[in-house]
Amino acid sequence: MGEFRLPQRTFLTRRHDNWMVALVSIGAVVLALGILFFIGYGPHSVVHQVGPLLVWSILLIVFCAVGLDLFILRRTFDRVKYDLRFVLNQDELVRERPGFPDVRIPLQKIRSLHEQSGCLVVTGGDPLKRIAVPQDVENFELLKAELLNCAPLSSPPRHSSLGWVTSSLFIISGMLLIWPGNVTIIRTAATVFVVLLGWESFKLHRLLQRGPKRWVFWLLMACVWLSTGFLIYIRVFGGRL
Repeated sequence: MGEFRLPQRTFLTRRHDNWMVALVSIGAVVLALGILFFIGYGPHSVVHQVGPLLVWSILLIVFCAVGLDLFILRRTFDRVKYDLRFVLNQDELVRERPGFPDVRIPLQKIRSLHEQSGCLVVTGGDPLKRIAVPQDVENFELLKAELLNCAPLSSPPRHSSLGWVTSSLFIISGMLLIWPGNVTIIRTAATVFVVLLGWESFKLHRLLQRGPKRWVFWLLMACVWLSTGFLIYIRVFGGRL
């Protein structure tokens, strides 16, 4: 019984990370739109001559921007872990996070315990709740032993392969949309890309709708949709490359 949390570390501020994501994303979009504008309205002979180089430039810009954003996002998740505090008393397990409501699971209503992605995942409560306790919190083994008195350790649930399928389709359709090819293939790729982008945007909105920094999400989504719309306009209707 007691309080459990990770040893404190020093991170760059959230504002620093938010501005970094915003600047990188906006800069990548501006560069990509500039290249797309040249593809759409530059001299036709020049565009055909340097077309492959332009395509690879767009891909490089996108991958670099996404890579840096993912690095910052990973640091954001790490910061969240260090903000968490877990309290175990005689009646319940509580997860506390500044600025968010507490998550409480009564010990008598714990349904399952399993280890996954470096965390002990506690599931239970009414309505059903989940608390993921990082294994590197102080006195983790003590907390785990106390919780094992309430429920046995079970195997982690199997994840559906649907996520990998949609991610692969998203990447493939995006590359076909940029790469020179048949108009029918480009239109099909554009349709698939827009549908998947809409679905991923909806999932991210539901995931982050209670977050205190939703403006960063909306800024990124606006940049992505603007770039996608301009790219489709040039590739499907412009007939370039």
